[in-house]
Amino acid sequence: MNNSKRTFFVFIGIYAVISFSILTIILYNYMSDYYGYQDGVLTFENIRNFFAYSDMGIPFLIGSLIILGMATIIFSFLYFFLTRRSRNISKALNNGGEIVNATLYEMEQTLVSVNNNPQVKMTVTFGYNGELKRKEFKAFVDYLQPPRIGSQFDLVYDPVRDKLFSPQFLVK
Repeated sequence: MNNSKRTFFVFIGIYAVISFSILTIILYNYMSDYYGYQDGVLTFENIRNFFAYSDMGIPFLIGSLIILGMATIIFSFLYFFLTRRSRNISKALNNGGEIVNATLYEMEQTLVSVNNNPQVKMTVTFGYNGELKRKEFKAFVDYLQPPRIGSQFDLVYDPVRDKLFSPQFLVK
């Protein structure tokens, strides 16, 4: 199991423990109100009676499952979205890719910008396996300090997918 999957399962495990603890506290408070005592004990029989005979039992259970399901989906999406770039770079290196020193050959601005950072289409040249390659890719760059023609930076080239990835730019 690689580090990305292991980290994901640790993240989901911690999330499940915290969620279960919070739901237990909420359930204890509901049961205390239902049974009318403050120092009650959460036993299996008390929980079963609460869900079977209380007007709040089934709606509480359904609401808790919906909230936990939505939170799990949101956290899973965030995890995969935030680790996408590192997974792509790892996959490229596993496919036989290399970190190459690329030179910016040509650059033109597209009509897209995010937070005043324009997206540009860059053409770079780099050497891979003894041959000079020229590739295009789109990336968001800093508006105040865009890369200049002739500047050099490191990219990861994946020969299987014929794509470039970069830790510096938000490569699309």
